[in-house]
Amino acid sequence: METIFDHDPTPEELRYLAEPDAEAYRADITEDEALEQLCLLFAMRGDAERSAAYKRRISDRAYVFFNFDWDALIPPDPDQPIFPHFPKRRKATKPTKRPKTSKRSRR
Repeated sequence: METIFDHDPTPEELRYLAEPDAEAYRADITEDEALEQLCLLFAMRGDAERSAAYKRRISDRAYVFFNFDWDALIPPDPDQPIFPHFPKRRKATKPTKRPKTSKRSRR
């Protein structure tokens, strides 16, 4: 499995991404976590193309959507649903207001 340690991370990069012990890092990481770290490593280095390539390989698409695709969360039109494949909810009707009865009318 490819990890950030295959790309000679600097101490500053490791400060943000992982512990400096490569063996302990490799023992506890999953494939998707390694891909996420690689995506972040290349984003930090300014290599957007390689970062995006690793992001596309992450299998949990919902995780990618909510953690990497920030601008996808803000719809350009407020009436446009964030998730177009879900039906748009109907707005609930407001309950009718009942007039408050005065203390005098309760007697």
